Amino acid sequence: IGAMVLTISSFQITFSTSIPVLNKIGFVKIVNPFRTLFGMEGLESLAPPLDPIAHYNSWQVPFAIIIALLIAFGQFLKYKNGDFKSLWSNIWISVALSLVLTILVGRGIGMNEPIYLLLLFSSIFAVVANAHYWKKVFKGKFNRGGSSVAHIGFGLILLGSLISNAQKEVISSNESYIAKDFPQNENLLIEIGDTLSMGRYQVHWTGERQEGIYRYFDMEYYSEKDGQLEKKFTLSPFIQLNERMGNVAEPATQHFLTHDIYTHITYAEPKEAREERLAGGFGGEAEVVLQIGDSAIFNSHFVILDSLEIDTSQLGGEFLNLALIAHLKLLDISGTVETVEVSYRVIDNTLVKDEAFTRDEDMKFVFEDVIPESSEFKIKAWKDISDEKEFVVIKAIIFPYINLLWLGSILMCLGTIMAVRQRIRKA
Repeated sequence: IGAMVLTISSFQITFSTSIPVLNKIGFVKIVNPFRTLFGMEGLESLAPPLDPIAHYNSWQVPFAIIIALLIAFGQFLKYKNGDFKSLWSNIWISVALSLVLTILVGRGIGMNEPIYLLLLFSSIFAVVANAHYWKKVFKGKFNRGGSSVAHIGFGLILLGSLISNAQKEVISSNESYIAKDFPQNENLLIEIGDTLSMGRYQVHWTGERQEGIYRYFDMEYYSEKDGQLEKKFTLSPFIQLNERMGNVAEPATQHFLTHDIYTHITYAEPKEAREERLAGGFGGEAEVVLQIGDSAIFNSHFVILDSLEIDTSQLGGEFLNLALIAHLKLLDISGTVETVEVSYRVIDNTLVKDEAFTRDEDMKFVFEDVIPESSEFKIKAWKDISDEKEFVVIKAIIFPYINLLWLGSILMCLGTIMAVRQRIRKA
């Protein structure tokens, strides 16, 4: 059971694209009774690690190494009747073979970190030593080797996780900036109907479909053969729509003998937001706070608050009617200058915010608010998106030799069943 728990946690650390940090408040509640005893005051101010994967690996990898080593030679130990000499005589062949395999595999995959090389050795040692024990003690008999088979499976899980993670290849990288939350070295923005290069494949997004609470995005993978694109497979990562818990993105995987290709939707615009955006014709809202003379960048333009004007032509009457007009100067990359006037009016005690458009009506502006304390003015801007295509942001990773992990999972389950069956037969 301990091995299975470790396997699940190790698998999460190795393959998650973002590791959820333990809720700080819950963590403090758990350890609160022990803080004073062990001098751990001030846990409320702890910040999550900058690199969660490296942080948790620094704790879990040594633990995995210890468990793997115990699994490797544990069956050779004798209760109250063992000594190091007899133990070494039983395991030295496995140790030597594991060292040779570790050197070969480590050099082959370019692994240099000592801690990971030690994990590589302990994983291989767990597999080799238990195979040796099965052959030597159980004489290779299938019905008696449940524990050895389960331990071999666990060793293969660690080995597969380590190698596939060390050799993984992110093929969805690109050179174009997407957004701060989607680094371009891991994500690719693709428009509907478009075909983009992704590693050794060309990926074409044909569209999306919804089946019940699942929203599927069909991605066709092509490779070049004799100068022509040949379709290889289709992956359909999906988003599970869940109003209570929030939408959850689920990956799609293409399995091969030597590797798996994992494709995941990292961003897709909600359908309701898309329909509302297309109905309005304008989107990409931006809000800036400017003083006179300040500038901001929007839609490849410099937006400069050039001056302000107070319109007092309607001061008469029962109410104080006036307007504050902001003169915006728009400067594009070619040097073309255009002026837009946006007004902030009070008419019959009612605030009115007029929309102002550029000559080509590709942008609109609204004078949103006045901040008298700092002499600042809030301006909102939108751009014309009526001709924009729907897009998604995807992430795709190739995990080599991950079938070692799946094989290990099968063997661990099989070995457990074999051991339980043998125990029942003895009983």
